[in-house]
Amino acid sequence: MTGVQQALLMVNAASGPAVPTAVHPFPITSVGDTMDANLVQGDAAGFALSSGGQISLYPLGVDTHTTSSVWVTPAVAGVGSAFWARVTVVSGTAPDIPGNSAGVWHSLSTDRSWWWVLPDSSVVTSIAAVINVEISTDSGGSTIVASRSGIAVSVRQVAAGTSTVQTIADGLLCDIGLSATGIISSGYIEFTANGEIDFRGGGSLGSIGTTATAPRAWRYPAKWDTSLYCKLTRLSGAALSGGSTTGWNDNGSWSVTGATTGQAVAICKIEISSAPSGSPIIATYTNVQIGYAHDTYTP
Repeated sequence: MTGVQQALLMVNAASGPAVPTAVHPFPITSVGDTMDANLVQGDAAGFALSSGGQISLYPLGVDTHTTSSVWVTPAVAGVGSAFWARVTVVSGTAPDIPGNSAGVWHSLSTDRSWWWVLPDSSVVTSIAAVINVEISTDSGGSTIVASRSGIAVSVRQVAAGTSTVQTIADGLLCDIGLSATGIISSGYIEFTANGEIDFRGGGSLGSIGTTATAPRAWRYPAKWDTSLYCKLTRLSGAALSGGSTTGWNDNGSWSVTGATTGQAVAICKIEISSAPSGSPIIATYTNVQIGYAHDTYTP
C-alpha cells in the first residue's frame, strides 16, 4: 500500500468511536468499459456507494479507476445514514437506473448505484458522459464534504481481434475486504477469461489498480481469448482458496476468507505467459495483496 492509500484507509487510533469523515476529493476518476465486438450482448459500466461506506465498481478491471475503495472513513455498517449523494450529468448519456436519477440527492442510508448500459452493440457501438459526484451531510446539498468533477464515463465496443496484451500492467494489485467487526470479510481477485481483472472485496477496501496508464486488465481492450495463461504464486501470509497455485491456466480466481475479527493477508505474485508452459513470461504483478480486515487495515 502507498502512503496516500494508507492515509485514506486508516482510522483514528484515539479512544472512542471515530467520527465519519467523507473522503475528499471523491475517489472515482473514471468509469468505463471497452470490450471486443465479438461480445454482442449489452455491455455496461457503473459504480455503487454502499450504506457501509464502500465503493463497488463495474467493470472492476478495465477502464474504471479509483484512488480508494471507500467513500467515507471509517467505512462501517450504517455510516451512510448521515450522508446524501448526487450525480450530475454535465454532458452525454444519463445513467440507466430508475430510482437513482441524476441531479437528485439520494440518501446513502441504503445502497445506491448508477449504471450506463450499452443495450445492443450491433446497433449502438458506444455511449459516453461526463459526470460530477457530490456527497453532502444534508438532504439539500448545503454542506458538501466530498466531490469530484469531470469524471469520464464510457462504454464502447472495439473491432474484433484488436485486443493486445496489457504488458505494462506490472506492480501492485490489492483487494482487502474491509468489514465492521462481527461481519465475516473476504478479499477476492479474478483474472477472467475475457481479459479483465475482477476485484470483489467483502467490504471492499481493495480494487486498487496499478497506475492511471495501466488499466486493470491483462488484455486490453478486454476480449474473450484463451491464448494467454496466468499463474499465481503465494509468497507469504494467509492461505488462499479458489484457483490453482501450482500451474498455468487461461483464467484464475483466488480469495482469502476469514473470521469476524482481525485481519489476514496473502502476499502473492501473478505472472502472465503466452504459452501453457509459462515461457515466455510477458507480464508480472509483483505485489498482489489479497485478504480481509475489520475496521482498519494495517499493511
